[in-house]
Parts: sequence; structure tokens; C-alpha cells
Amino acid sequence: MLRENAPSIRPFLLATGLQTLLTGTLCFVPLFNLLGYEYCFAVTLLTAITAPLLGFHGDSPRQSLGTSIKITFARSLAQLLPGLCLISLNALRIRNCDFSAGLQFFALMPVATALYGATLGVTASRLSSSWGSRVRRVLIALVMIGPLFLCFMNLYLHPPIFVCDHLWGYFSGSLYDEGISPNHRLPLFRAATLLRMIVLLGALALWERRHSPLLSGRLLPAALVVGILLCETFLGPRWGYHVKRSDILQQLSVQVKLPGLVLHLPPGLAPSVQERVVEDHAFQWEQLASTLKLPLKELHAHPIHSFVYKNSAQKEALMGGATTMVAKPWLHEIHIHGTSFPHSVMPHELVHALAAHFGSPLLKVSARYGLLVNLPLVEGLAEALAPRHRELDLDHYARAMRNLKMAPDLRALFGPAG
Repeated sequence: MLRENAPSIRPFLLATGLQTLLTGTLCFVPLFNLLGYEYCFAVTLLTAITAPLLGFHGDSPRQSLGTSIKITFARSLAQLLPGLCLISLNALRIRNCDFSAGLQFFALMPVATALYGATLGVTASRLSSSWGSRVRRVLIALVMIGPLFLCFMNLYLHPPIFVCDHLWGYFSGSLYDEGISPNHRLPLFRAATLLRMIVLLGALALWERRHSPLLSGRLLPAALVVGILLCETFLGPRWGYHVKRSDILQQLSVQVKLPGLVLHLPPGLAPSVQERVVEDHAFQWEQLASTLKLPLKELHAHPIHSFVYKNSAQKEALMGGATTMVAKPWLHEIHIHGTSFPHSVMPHELVHALAAHFGSPLLKVSARYGLLVNLPLVEGLAEALAPRHRELDLDHYARAMRNLKMAPDLRALFGPAG
């Protein structure tokens, strides 16, 4: 009986209230208190939950598909408006560096997720209209949780540290890269989101009509959905939002194998430059492995793969770290850019990869319960063992901070919130 009534407005009021409450809280959180990437990222995460639920609960079989979509789209977008007004007014007390870039992020992140999430919600509601309420709730939960699970799996299994998901939005990857702007990847990714929405709604309309034997068999709608998914496997790497290890290996096609090391280099390096890069890696690997007293047999059985990008722009395009060099210890990989000799950061990343041999089972780093990473210990080990390229090293800086009574409490630093 409830399904025959007009959709309730209460889910919309609840979603709007949550969005407004979130923005009101973020107005007092540094970095999130202005209209920029960080604020839009936080709002997108909440929208990835509220928008599918608005589409799911806002759909009614008594309405045409077009009417249902219009109402759901309007509500999904309207839930964001009070928060947008609030964060804009907050600019009166917190200076916004680039308000126009913030509006672009807002359109490409929470707004796009709101429309796509609403599409998923209506689709799930229409396809499961004859099912039991409990099964329907499980379905909409899977629609929201499934993409998030795939995001974590891609982060865990592949080199890129950025995430592009049509529902959960865009995560730029590195905490250290500053001045994030709406680069080419984000608009192209959201163009793919729009294309996916059009195909989903078209397939759903065909699914409901069933005027011909082909359509009654529901082959064409299913073929459209499969087609867009296959299309994205082709477009994703080329548009830069769905990059896998194989795509990176195509760009870093020169491979040099050493005992315990595999280097992946860009083509076109001068022989002398390539030789210096290889020798630098080999020397630092041997020195660090000896310092850590790691068994050579185990190191040779699990070699470290070093991906050396020709510059920061290539690395940012392929794996997400523009100015940040990255190690994924659980994959025995490091990702660096530049061919300077000696490389200033490569030994630091090598320590992370070598320390995987005595790290936690899942992430191969120092972590409580396998997941709560102890960053001071992880980064401290790498900084302690990496060679110095400055007149003063961290030991001198730490001693100076202690003498000046500026050093933090080590007990707090190494605690869960450190």
C-alpha cells in the first residue's frame, strides 16, 4: 500500500538537514571551511549515500519514468543548495583563494554524484518493484557499497593512488599535493558519468516498454549496459581516470632487472642517464638491505619494482602523485620521478618497500590491528635510514627543537592520533 502513495518528502528533508549540518560543521574545520576541493570531497561522500536513497524512496510506480526522474533530480540537487549557500557565506570570514575553481569542483563532484546517485536509486527501485522490502533494502545497500569496495580494491591492487568513481566521486590521492585544481581528468571522468547516466536511463525506459520480442527478452537494455561498461574500459585509460598497472607499463616500457630490483624506465633516456639511474638504485638497495639485515634469499624472491617516471606531470597523469613520491609496500613497489643522480627521495621510498618484509600482514607497514597505520614510525624509519643530502639532518633539527622547548611530546606523537 505504501508503494501506491505519492513519495514522501521526509527523506528529502532528512537528506537536506544532514547536508546542512555537515557544511555547518565543516565551516569550522581548517581546509574544509571554504569552497574548494576538500569541502566538495566531504560533501560528495555524504551525497553518495543520500542521492541513491532519494532516488530509491522517491520513485513511485504510479508515476511515469520521466516524472520520477525529474522529481528525484530536483530533490537530489536541492539537498545541496543550503550547504552551498552556507559555505559561500563563510567566505565572509574565511578567505577563498579561487571561488570559481571551487564552483567547478562543486559541479563536478557533489552535483554530478547527486544526479548519478539519483539515477541509480530510481533504476534499483524500478527493477525491484515486485520484490520484498527486505530484499529491496539489501539491493540499494549493495548499489552504494559495491562501488566503494571496488575503489578500495583498485587502490590496494594497482599503482594509482587517485580514485575516480561515478558514485563516490574523485579522490586526488596524495595528502601532500597542494593547490589541487580541476584538471583535465575530472571533466573527462564526469563526461563518462553523464554518458553512463544516459545509457542507464535509456536502458531502463526500454526495459519497461517491451513492445517487441527483442525488447520483451530484455536483451537490448542489457546489451546497452554491458556496452557502456566495455566502452569505459577503453576510454578510462585514455581519458586518465581508470588507469591500471598495464597502462603504466606501456608508458614505462624499458625494463631493467637486478637482484632484488626491477626498474621500469621511460623510453628515450640517454644510455649514460639510464646507467646512472640503475647504479643509484643498486647501490642504495644494497646499503639499505644490509642496514636492515634482511635475508638476501627473501629479497630476491620478492623483488622491488621501481617505476621511474620522466617527470612529475607524467607521474601525476598515470598514478596521481604530482609532487609526491610514493611507495606501496604491500605491492613491493615504489613510484618516483626524475633521473637526478643521486636521487634525493628514492632511498626513502626504498626503505618503505624493504620494511614490508617485517610489516603487518595486510599493508606491510607498522600498523595496529593491521589497519591503523603508525605514520610516525613508518615515516620515521624511512627518514632515519635514508642518506642525507643537506648540511643539517633531522637529528640536528630535533635537538634544536628540544633545546628551544618546541619539540612535541613523543608519547602523544606515537599515539593513535599522532
